[in-house]
Amino acid sequence: MNKAQAEILANGFLASLGDNYQSVKEEDLPVIEAMLIAVGLDFNTQLKENLTKAKAISSGDLLEMSLPQVYPRGNGFVLEVGYPLNSKQQKYYDYVNKGVKGTKNNKSNAGTPYAFKSSKKSIPVSAVRGWLKTSQSKITSVKKYTKFGVETKALNGGKGIEWAIAKGIHKNGLRATHYFDKAVKVIFDRDFQEAISVALKTDVTIQIRKAWQ
Repeated sequence: MNKAQAEILANGFLASLGDNYQSVKEEDLPVIEAMLIAVGLDFNTQLKENLTKAKAISSGDLLEMSLPQVYPRGNGFVLEVGYPLNSKQQKYYDYVNKGVKGTKNNKSNAGTPYAFKSSKKSIPVSAVRGWLKTSQSKITSVKKYTKFGVETKALNGGKGIEWAIAKGIHKNGLRATHYFDKAVKVIFDRDFQEAISVALKTDVTIQIRKAWQ
């Protein structure tokens, strides 16, 4: 949302009001609310684009964001975007965003606060299973491997492949995508601040016109 887009939104709202300024309550800021909802939708779109570019889509859950919510708090408004509170997406999205250090690769994603526990052998196989179902890549052949130098067997599909991938991610880590951080920088930039100024100016204009009716 930039200044020009905010002006279009503001002028459209003024046109919809006509001369009916009394319909706007004194404490309302309708243009700012409408603009914040539009920005929230843009934010969700940007998240989806970033996830797709990073090829970080497994089960598809991270593509399911909640609709933006705007509500008053104190002298202003709060815009809620992203994932619903206490949802499974909220619990793990930041691992995909900031990455996770592997048990044998602590130098990867040096800035992340997350790391896989060395007390475990792999990440949950269920997470890999979802990725395999949605991945466009096909596994054509898998070489034999030695498990702990003792057991040798072929990974020829199914649970064996899932376990091997899960173990590899646990060892090497999960690369950072910064898909969420990038969306924040793109959407809530200087253009956003200018757009807010336009919206606030329009809401003040409405209240002034209301007072003169």
